Amino acid sequence: MTSPRRGRTFRRGGLLIAAALSAAAFAAPGAAHAAPCPGADVPLNQATIAQRAQASDALICLANDARANAGLPQLTPDQSLSDFARSKSDRVTRNYPNDACGGVADNGFPNSVCVESVEVLVPAPTAQQLFDGILTGNGNAIMNPDVTTIGAGVSNGNPTDGPTGAGMTADVLTIRSPDAGGNTGGGNTGGGNTGGGNGDCAGADAPITQDTIGVAEDAITCLVNKERANAGLAPLAVNATLHGTATAHSTDMVGRQFFAHTNPDNNTFCDRIQAAGWPGAQCQDTDQGPRTACTNCRENIGWRGAGATPNDFMYDPAHGGQDGWMTEPPDANGHRWHREAILGPYNAIGVGLVVGDPEGGDGVTATQDFGG
Repeated sequence: MTSPRRGRTFRRGGLLIAAALSAAAFAAPGAAHAAPCPGADVPLNQATIAQRAQASDALICLANDARANAGLPQLTPDQSLSDFARSKSDRVTRNYPNDACGGVADNGFPNSVCVESVEVLVPAPTAQQLFDGILTGNGNAIMNPDVTTIGAGVSNGNPTDGPTGAGMTADVLTIRSPDAGGNTGGGNTGGGNTGGGNGDCAGADAPITQDTIGVAEDAITCLVNKERANAGLAPLAVNATLHGTATAHSTDMVGRQFFAHTNPDNNTFCDRIQAAGWPGAQCQDTDQGPRTACTNCRENIGWRGAGATPNDFMYDPAHGGQDGWMTEPPDANGHRWHREAILGPYNAIGVGLVVGDPEGGDGVTATQDFGG
């Protein structure tokens, strides 16, 4: 059985933006179970120091195997970060407060991105089971495309019964150092990705109107692929099926005046993409509700006022990036859901824009559907 674990925070940006989660953030890829990670299948309960160290190494090994399966870069293990992660898992077993990524920068690990996942399992879990639980609870500590470094700590016990109790507590920290470059910092905020910086994406700065919807959809796809290129990822191909599901959902949100990934008929984004016949789309339940995660698909939505441009949806320059799909700040657990979708392990995209907004105004409503 499992004890309560750190819950996921799912950021919904008011009436502006929202992201739907891929099942990659909730379930370990099946191939991960075949990884030759020493100690991954050893049951643990009041484990020795050597056994806990082996379990920590197994978590890192499993993480990199899952990332390889998803086409994400490998993470560099850092023993000092693992030691700090173990100190945090020790605190959890004592039921001490544990803020996500609290103390990481102050203890010698400066970072521009930090994500932390905690998992508690009893009575005698394996490292593989702890790993699977982490993906079920806060998978993007492992699958986050922005991080580069990993540390993992495993401690005896659980928060209810303390360090001498049954089971094990695992803490995984992933970070990106400030000098790692890529898609954080100035490269994707402020002037770097607004105005002339995206001038070669035709229509990126032009107001979206009924007559320019096609150009604007292409501009958003162009901006997405520029961000993926900056991250060393393959471009997404425009797909007619996903364009159809995205356009239909934007139209539905405007027509029935709601703003959500689940429509008034309780059809989730995964239901819609699966019904359209997208290969491999399998819906899963999460703490957000039934069928609210998808294997092989994901979705971003947003709406803005009249005169909005593709750059406004991607970077929100008028408000310092607060509600841009690429520039929104991390939530309490370090997630930037829309950015993670754009930089996720997908190969196809459909962008659907509709003039009109969910409040009955003359704004613009957008849906991005992704498929792998």
